[in-house]
Amino acid sequence: MKPKPSDQKRVVVIIHEVRGVTENLVRLASFLMSEGFSVVLPSLYSDGYVGSDEQASYRKFYSEVGIERASGTIGDIIEEDVGAKISLLGFSVGATVAWLLSGNGKIDSAIGFYGSRIRNHLDIQPSADVDLYFCRERGFDVEETIGALNAKPRVSAGLIPGEHGFYSTSPFSSPEIQRANRLILTSLKGCFREARPCT
Repeated sequence: MKPKPSDQKRVVVIIHEVRGVTENLVRLASFLMSEGFSVVLPSLYSDGYVGSDEQASYRKFYSEVGIERASGTIGDIIEEDVGAKISLLGFSVGATVAWLLSGNGKIDSAIGFYGSRIRNHLDIQPSADVDLYFCRERGFDVEETIGALNAKPRVSAGLIPGEHGFYSTSPFSSPEIQRANRLILTSLKGCFREARPCT
């Protein structure tokens, strides 16, 4: 989904996780458009892959895309929308991409859910407002990562209930996804509707 060049609404770029553009992300895009935002929902896969198997999806993502290429693709979309107010909204690897691009000076805000690989990029200094939501993880100390992120200016990080990847695997009507949607809307309206300054 891509807004027309003449569309003056604020732009939200949704960055999918390894499973691709799932039905839940399509429904999220529709929800955000109903709230008055323009939405860009690109597939990072050249073949438009949408996977149901987590491990197969991880293998495909890292063999065909990877974080660096994904960041380049999203960076190109940002350049196309130069002059617009832009927020990045990412899930898992998409959250890591949003975090990596939060310091480029070209977006107004970034929102990320369960971006576990953000822990490998704590050197990033955002120039945008960033809201990060983590789930419990087996492989690392989430609370230590949250503490390091909250020490940075313009960053708010916290722990929410749910399993890593819930936005792709839970029913859209589930409490986890409905809670996430409220958090997303609060973050977007907080920045874009002037409740907090956007620079």
